Amino acid sequence: MTKLEREILGPTIKALVAHDPLLWWELKREIYGWGWQAHYPREYEYTRPAERAILRLQEHEKARLHQQWPIWNKRHTERTDETLVEIYTPVVVEEIVRRAEVASRRTENW
Repeated sequence: MTKLEREILGPTIKALVAHDPLLWWELKREIYGWGWQAHYPREYEYTRPAERAILRLQEHEKARLHQQWPIWNKRHTERTDETLVEIYTPVVVEEIVRRAEVASRRTENW
């Protein structure tokens, strides 16, 4: 994730985590209890909310994200909301998992 993407998507990611504290706790618990996995069952519960959150971004934020595509994603040339969701949903979910992994190491009372 580039610095600009982090700047735009950071508040969205933070809001998704804060929206469901129980889901956040369960994801951290999976990460803590299972160790590193390619995927965690609870991470998929963030997919639909992430899609909706990306669609709700302001138009100028979407335009700024569209400008980032040539940097790392050359296969998508169409600049629509659907392709924005297709590209950034996994990025948002991956960042949530990364943050949960960091938070799981700080959690003392399970």
